[in-house]
Amino acid sequence: EPAKNLLTYLVFCSSLLILLYGFFSLFFFFNFFFFQFIECCKKGANLLIQGPDHCSLLHHAAKTGNGEIVKYILEHGPSELLDMTDSETGETALHKAACQRHRAVCQLLVDAGASLRKTDSKGKTPRDRAQQAGDPDLASYLESRQNYQMVSHEDLETAV
Repeated sequence: EPAKNLLTYLVFCSSLLILLYGFFSLFFFFNFFFFQFIECCKKGANLLIQGPDHCSLLHHAAKTGNGEIVKYILEHGPSELLDMTDSETGETALHKAACQRHRAVCQLLVDAGASLRKTDSKGKTPRDRAQQAGDPDLASYLESRQNYQMVSHEDLETAV
């Protein structure tokens, strides 16, 4: 029995060390990539360019849930990036984030003014894509913000 407990303990400790090593490796890789990205931006990298997959860097960051890069692009990039569409699917960065259920990224994009009513090439809004992805809470959030945007827009038209 003591040998079995010792073996269990050693396996547990080894697993914990492997997990910690993996976490720190990812952490350092992300920090290296993020600082390289910022350096490229400072040197004048064009954030509007779409790659061979028809996506901008904002699309990629939103799809992968990388909130720090999304935040940086929103703060330093041109405003037209926010609702720029993937030239193949017609998806915005908000569509990409909603498809992957990245709630925090969706919130960043919505707070920055991303269109909630813009449809992709299949006629789907970001709310529709969140619903399809199986995240009814995200879909409800996007719907409530869409209603808020519509009321705010109507208030502005009435004021003019």
